[in-house]
Amino acid sequence: MLEYLPKGSHYAEREIQKAEIFYREFIRRFDKFKDKILQEVLERIESLAKTCAE
Repeated sequence: MLEYLPKGSHYAEREIQKAEIFYREFIRRFDKFKDKILQEVLERIESLAKTCAE
């Protein structure tokens, strides 16, 4: 969509800034979610390892 806007357009610049903010926020939230899932997987593996060792 932005390719149709004239270069130097203030509207285009604002839209690009909004997209960049959205992208950074998405990545930040995804990283937190990814870390939580990884932690849960590691805890389950540890739990299974303890069960097998008994």
